[in-house]
Amino acid sequence: MDPHPVSSRSPARPPAAAGRLAGVLEPIIPRVGAWLRQRPDALSLAQGMVNWGPPATVAEAVRAALAAGDASPALHRYGSMEGDEELLELVRLELEGRQ
Repeated sequence: MDPHPVSSRSPARPPAAAGRLAGVLEPIIPRVGAWLRQRPDALSLAQGMVNWGPPATVAEAVRAALAAGDASPALHRYGSMEGDEELLELVRLELEGRQ
């Protein structure tokens, strides 16, 4: 008796996960690394930078907003869980090569 019998049923298509993976053409991490190398002023959020203070432009913008009496929620609340829509759109355009 054959210990590895051959099934008469063969899948008509790959499992869902394998089908989705076939659509992945290029890993995103190397692309993000390339973007960071092209833009030395970019701040990578991929790793924690707990010993660094905010960029001078951010600190100045906060000082100016506070001095102007800006108490808007955008100044002191977390943003959307989905992320900033304008930033997401720029990333989409970059990934599609339309930036």
